Amino acid sequence: MTGVSPTTSPPTVGTPLRVWIATAAPRVSRGLKVLSPAPYVLKSYVNWRLPKEKRGLVTFGISLFGPDDTPEAMAADLLAQSPDVIAFSVYVWNQRETFLCARLIKQSHPAITLIMGGPQVSPIAESLLDQQDFIDIIPYVTAPGETIFFHLIMALIHQTPLNDVAGLAYRNGQGAVEKSSGMVEALALTDIPSPFLDGTITFDDQTDHTVILETARGCPFDCGYCFWGSGGREMDYFPRQRVEQEIDLLYSEPRVKHVYFSDSDFLIRRQRAEWMIDRLIAKGADTASSFELDARNITQAKRSIIEKLAQLPDFQFVFAIQTTNPEALSAIGVTRPKPEVYTQRLKLLRGWMEDVQVVVDVMLPLPKDTPEGFRATLNDVLTLRPTRLVLNYPVFLLPGTRFYEEQRALGLICLPEPPHPVVETKSFPKQAVNTAFQWGIWAEILTYYHPAVGDFFHALTLKNPDQPPIERLERWVGAIREKWDLMAGCGGLVDFAVTSVENLNAIKGALLSQACEPKNSLLIYQTLLMLEQANCDKDTLQPIQRGVELFQATLDAELDWLDAETLKSLPLRYGPEEAGVLARIPPRFRRHADAIAAQKRAWETLHGGSVRL
Repeated sequence: MTGVSPTTSPPTVGTPLRVWIATAAPRVSRGLKVLSPAPYVLKSYVNWRLPKEKRGLVTFGISLFGPDDTPEAMAADLLAQSPDVIAFSVYVWNQRETFLCARLIKQSHPAITLIMGGPQVSPIAESLLDQQDFIDIIPYVTAPGETIFFHLIMALIHQTPLNDVAGLAYRNGQGAVEKSSGMVEALALTDIPSPFLDGTITFDDQTDHTVILETARGCPFDCGYCFWGSGGREMDYFPRQRVEQEIDLLYSEPRVKHVYFSDSDFLIRRQRAEWMIDRLIAKGADTASSFELDARNITQAKRSIIEKLAQLPDFQFVFAIQTTNPEALSAIGVTRPKPEVYTQRLKLLRGWMEDVQVVVDVMLPLPKDTPEGFRATLNDVLTLRPTRLVLNYPVFLLPGTRFYEEQRALGLICLPEPPHPVVETKSFPKQAVNTAFQWGIWAEILTYYHPAVGDFFHALTLKNPDQPPIERLERWVGAIREKWDLMAGCGGLVDFAVTSVENLNAIKGALLSQACEPKNSLLIYQTLLMLEQANCDKDTLQPIQRGVELFQATLDAELDWLDAETLKSLPLRYGPEEAGVLARIPPRFRRHADAIAAQKRAWETLHGGSVRL
């Protein structure tokens, strides 16, 4: 390990500096590739700001790796570029792979300067440099990253002292860790270029994308688990003309299938939200859009905006409830909406739009939550009759967040390796977390992944308001388990799932796949028909009856999966008036070829046996 001298750097003055910026994107559903803009933003900004006489001294390249790229493959790809400097953007989903890749590079090419940046490393820059001898430089200030990176590149070009660049922690020529001082240069969002509009980002890789679009920075909330608002609550916005041009470009690009707007609260400024939505509607594209929304902004005064949002393709309102346990809610932060807010806002939404699509998020395990509190939360969110309940498990302790800093005081017990998943708390023992995780998966299966079952569940909730829906869920699952226990052998589910994000995704996918196979789907529908037929009228029970017939026909036809396409191949004799009922019966879960092998391995590891997925 040679380190980086505070007064000299590997490149010499006048020698072109090859800088490679790399990151690994997370996995998403629908077979889309996530286009994270961070590397392109840095390249775009530095190229824009470099003086003309310096532009020949630095050449930038970008490598955006996928979740299936191994650290060895990433290292080989980067070394093939013959870089002088490699800058990694590090996030919760890629830290392990990034560190392994960087270590391989430093071992074989110690002269390459390795920079790490991003929310997973900057808050703990000095300690990481002490622990990881392959890292040379980490900005310990996370924002604005553009100006820090620009001054760092200029220092490397000119071989000037790194301690003159504000916001850096670095290893000097003797291997000791040092930290620069001084004020980091501010950044005006009105001035900086867009990597989409200046051609830095192109869509020429013949791949369909989810694109992350940043139209504002800052966060007004204080959630203890989130790094987003930890650096300050000041909001700053990109200019309207720039955002409109980015929307026009992205929603006209055939390879962009989904745009995620990363603003912390899309509706916080009414006029801004309205012209952005109007722009999206005017494009008339099929591209899906996602936003972060604060339920408190769903008000009568903003009704017209809300109704426009619902016109967007596949749009769903997301309620980040997380918990309704008062103690756990207070541990998250003082700016969190109270549970009654979601009830009130959902009542408003359904008054405006009967078929509004609403997703609710629940987190597990949170500090000060309990098994009883989690059960009450599940009951509360099921009472809302959401389109989908999403279990956000586990809670990760992210550097720079209050949960990370106060983990002992909050009683959070996590794995020592990043991303530090919480396996239990003082008030929520691991075995209880294991059980709660299973109930969360069952809730998703029976209210979302089997849509007709979800419709039936919510119809009974509406019909019987005095019966807690959690009791219905427990009764259904109990009856199903008597015939087939999906969770048999899952006593160590927590220990396996928290080992890595890949294991978590794989084992959950394996469970969902099992629950949606035709034979098991038939069993679920038959069980519910037997349980509820004495309590329901013919119309309410019709989807479940049709589900029994449909899955039996699937098995008779020797089909291994039922979806919209295979449904057409079945010899059904139903009239067009029942088309809507039939369309709701195929499961929503989709089997992706690139994930099936991982799901099979996860199942076999957890259960010690083989299974067909």
